[in-house]
Amino acid sequence: MLGADGTVETIIGTTIHPVWSVDRQEWVPIAKLADGERLCCDTESFGLGFPSSLTPKASGLVLSVSLSRVSQPVYNAEVQGEHVYQVGELGLLVHNACAVFNSEMTKALQWLQ
Repeated sequence: MLGADGTVETIIGTTIHPVWSVDRQEWVPIAKLADGERLCCDTESFGLGFPSSLTPKASGLVLSVSLSRVSQPVYNAEVQGEHVYQVGELGLLVHNACAVFNSEMTKALQWLQ
């Protein structure tokens, strides 16, 4: 991911973990992101983690997406309240996946099989 200040950062996550796409104006599983897609790294204009009348600034640009099958530990963190938090040095906005994303997660899991 390329930050607005020119910083390049690699984000690693599960394929079904949702991030906020400024281009699509919705939560998108990491595996479904496209090269060149703009992502939200600015929570000040984002409000409480859900779309508002303010358009989030696109502070991150997807340079490439690569998928790999590896076995490694994952952690299920529960975030109280809006279930939204930021990761990495650039502060990519991610969602602590909940029932809202079940259909997208199911599709992503089917793709992996």
